[in-house]
Amino acid sequence: MELILKELMVLRGACVRLLGSFTFLLLAFMMTPIAQSVIVRMQDDLVPQGVALVGLTPFDPFLAQATVAAALAMLLVGPLLLIEVWRYVSPGLYPDERRALGQLLWWGSALFVLGTWFSYAFIIPATFAGLYAFTPAGLQSFFSLRDLVSLVCGMTVATGFLFELPVMMMVLVRIGLLNHSFWGRHWPAAVFP
Repeated sequence: MELILKELMVLRGACVRLLGSFTFLLLAFMMTPIAQSVIVRMQDDLVPQGVALVGLTPFDPFLAQATVAAALAMLLVGPLLLIEVWRYVSPGLYPDERRALGQLLWWGSALFVLGTWFSYAFIIPATFAGLYAFTPAGLQSFFSLRDLVSLVCGMTVATGFLFELPVMMMVLVRIGLLNHSFWGRHWPAAVFP
């Protein structure tokens, strides 16, 4: 029982550090013009020409800024989360398991960042341009500020997690749940859903 309480105290300390870091960064991004500059950058990079960005309610600018601040805070707390996981798990692992976990965390982080960049640079602009191409001539197009921020944050995070698929495939093979031939047989289902 004493060992369980000790482990729970270690986990509690990690959670307090993570939550404290997130709260500090969230407030820092809300109090400085960083979140506003990110929103302006989103507008410049992603909103198609001829589309007006509007705030539909008095809460839209605040909620958009809070969403961006929370996304930035989570992005910066992510490495701290990985460090906390590493600090908690690595003492109980064999050297080869420690090396495998380190590679897993490194590749997972790199693929997540690559996925978010790919989404922001290619998927979101193409999606918005394609959808707004259906606007009839003479009709003024609007884009809600809250919708822009929530769509961009949601799509970048979702694409980042989709880019984690190779890591998950490797883990499933490594733990013996699936083998390499399974992926070879079922690749058409993944490529052509």
